[in-house]
Amino acid sequence: MAKISQVVERLPESPISNMFKVAADIKAAGRDVIDLTFGEPGFPTPVDAANAGIDAIKAGQTKYTANAGTPEMRASVQLKFKRDYGLDLPLNRVLSGPGAKNLIFSVMQSTLDPGDEVIVPTPYYPVFEGMPLLLGCDVRHVSCSEDTGFKLTADTLRAAIGPKSRLLILNSPSNPTGAVYSREELSGLAEVLRDHPTLWILSDDVYENIIFDDQPFTSLIHVAPDLEDRIVIVNGVSKGYAMTGWRLGYVAASAKLIVALEAVISQTATAAPTMSQVAAIAALEGDQGYLADRCKTFQTRRDKVVDAINAMNGLSLLNPEGGIFAFFNISDLIGRSLSDGRLIDSGDTFAMALLQDQAVALVPGNAFGAPHHVRLSLGVSDKLLEEALVRIDHFVEGLTTG
Repeated sequence: MAKISQVVERLPESPISNMFKVAADIKAAGRDVIDLTFGEPGFPTPVDAANAGIDAIKAGQTKYTANAGTPEMRASVQLKFKRDYGLDLPLNRVLSGPGAKNLIFSVMQSTLDPGDEVIVPTPYYPVFEGMPLLLGCDVRHVSCSEDTGFKLTADTLRAAIGPKSRLLILNSPSNPTGAVYSREELSGLAEVLRDHPTLWILSDDVYENIIFDDQPFTSLIHVAPDLEDRIVIVNGVSKGYAMTGWRLGYVAASAKLIVALEAVISQTATAAPTMSQVAAIAALEGDQGYLADRCKTFQTRRDKVVDAINAMNGLSLLNPEGGIFAFFNISDLIGRSLSDGRLIDSGDTFAMALLQDQAVALVPGNAFGAPHHVRLSLGVSDKLLEEALVRIDHFVEGLTTG
């Protein structure tokens, strides 16, 4: 009998998918579900970018391009890194591809062999665990508690690096926690990384444009340019520019790694969609003023959610410093019950009961390696967010102890 790959069968089941299924059933039953699970910014694609993509289709720009993107696309990425990172990179150190997630996987394919180890700070974006497993690699989870702001420290990094460690994941601002690394924190990590020259560093900067409280964006390469041959920056237009469906990401890396990435992309995706490249150029090179306005909107929603969640009996939320999520702690609710006797024993049971009782869909923290937390998206309208907070409060107040 034909079989499914053992590697795929060992992949952990996605709690997110399970929530989607239950939410769909509840919607089909006629209830008004407020879906706060998704990583969509909730804004439209910028008009100039959308029009550029449409014009490209009308002009017949629907054919294959070079694996690394058109010369114009790579030049736009080059401009982006010069303007926003202060990096003067030659074209052979940048490329574009079909979405940041695909490029993260391509980076892993280009840098890892079976049996190698990936260091993943926890809580983590789920693919940082799933992708190494697909490649036959090991994952070393490094717990980053609320006491450290959900951030990796120099001491925890030093203790985590082992003889098989080949790749470190850094994600700032973080999905799911909203943690943002400062220059000082990154400098401390860089001191440790200098002692481990065989370790690649993947810097996932996709939420770069969404940082709160006037904090500056800092990437590892800003504080450790001496490590630039090992730092791989992955970014894209999905989050800041609200272009998730256009599937356009880009990378800055060493020339050697760019060659390897081109080879991988040639075997897997060929290139990013041509019209998406044209739209991304318009987004990256057009007016950037609205990015700050959108960030302010997210910050206002962040403030509203932080105040509301921390006022609820048994919930707590560490202030997200950036990104589009709030990751709140339900530890004090463990052991409480609903009126029908259902017990809250984890973020999974909390999120499922909330969905069933109040028709609010959240993502349980188990998906991110933090079973006593729950993730809430800020990417919906203020009205929906306010209604969701009312329902969550009503749900929590209905729990009983003992």
